[in-house]
Amino acid sequence: MSVVAKSSRKYATPIACAVAQELKRRNYPTELLDGDVVRNHLSQGLGFSIS
Repeated sequence: MSVVAKSSRKYATPIACAVAQELKRRNYPTELLDGDVVRNHLSQGLGFSIS
């Protein structure tokens, strides 16, 4: 289970942190990811094409 927080939205990060904390409390494997980091680093080489 992953929770993605988009840092450019005012309320997204606190909500994502609260959800991640609750998931961890319930013993779900959880990682909190920053949306900007995912876009800039992890998905940098991904492209889009119309089939």
